[in-house]
Amino acid sequence: MQVRFGVLALLLLGDGYGQQLAREFERRTDRPLNSGQVSATLERLARDGFVVDAGEDAAGRRRVALSMAGRDALDAWVRSGDDPDSGTVLALLASIDGELALEYAQARAQALATVRSDDAPAELAPADDDGLAQAQWRRSLAGDRAARLGAAEAGWLTETIRSLRSGSAQLEVPLAAEPRRGRPQRGD
Repeated sequence: MQVRFGVLALLLLGDGYGQQLAREFERRTDRPLNSGQVSATLERLARDGFVVDAGEDAAGRRRVALSMAGRDALDAWVRSGDDPDSGTVLALLASIDGELALEYAQARAQALATVRSDDAPAELAPADDDGLAQAQWRRSLAGDRAARLGAAEAGWLTETIRSLRSGSAQLEVPLAAEPRRGRPQRGD
């Protein structure tokens, strides 16, 4: 999943800062995300006008909020279905907004159907017959793998879309509470 869109999706829940967004991403997807990478991404998103400064919190951390341009970019990306890491995308989106997750799943299924129908093998021009046979075998092997993976993802997306439509895949995960700093208090 592209970090920029993961960050934009998390900002749908409210303003945040780099380390918080990295923790939220990991909590919602079970995939680690480096807070330094998130901070660099936030700088680029600010430069592009997708996030705006939301001031500092009580601890002095600079927070950002999603801008309208950022929301538009996120919506366009969701509608494109153009992210092959659909498991991570759907885990994140379903934890934020079930309708957004459904929209992405449908767009991804459509994108897969388009790619599979447009996937015509390229013409090869090897120097000899042995080279031609090997090239055809490699192309057949790669094409078979791609077709099977695409079919598996399409089947999984069909089931995911059914779950999202029924409401059983909506996770409604709230933002995590801010972690306390320092040592934990001892019990009495």
